Amino acid sequence: MTTITAAGATTIPLLVDGWTESAEGRNIINPIMGGGVDVTLQPASKRNGTFTLVYPDEASAVAAFQMHRQAVVLTLSDSDRPSVGMSYVLAGSLSRSLDDESRDFWLVTVEYQEV
Repeated sequence: MTTITAAGATTIPLLVDGWTESAEGRNIINPIMGGGVDVTLQPASKRNGTFTLVYPDEASAVAAFQMHRQAVVLTLSDSDRPSVGMSYVLAGSLSRSLDDESRDFWLVTVEYQEV
C-alpha cells in the first residue's frame, strides 16, 4: 500500500503507475594538459522523476492534486516497494486526468524532487 502524507493530510492511491527516477552525477572531471583527466569524486544528486497516482474516483484525485499544489514537503511510503520511499517536493508539472481506457479511474501525475 502506498501512502503520501503532508501537513497532516494523507492520500492513499489504489496504486502508483509509471514510476521513473534518475539521479545526476556530480563528479568533477578536469582534463589535464598533456592528456588524461583529474577526477574529484562527488555523490550523485538525490532522486528526481515522475510518478502517476491512480484513484478510484474524481474526489480522491482532486484532493491529491490539491495536496501536491501546496508549499509543503510530502512523504511517500510503500509497504510493497520500500525502495521508493522518500520525502519530496513538487518539481515541475502536476496534472490530473481521466484514464482513457477505463473512463472510471483518475490519474494524478507528479514531477518530483527528493529532498
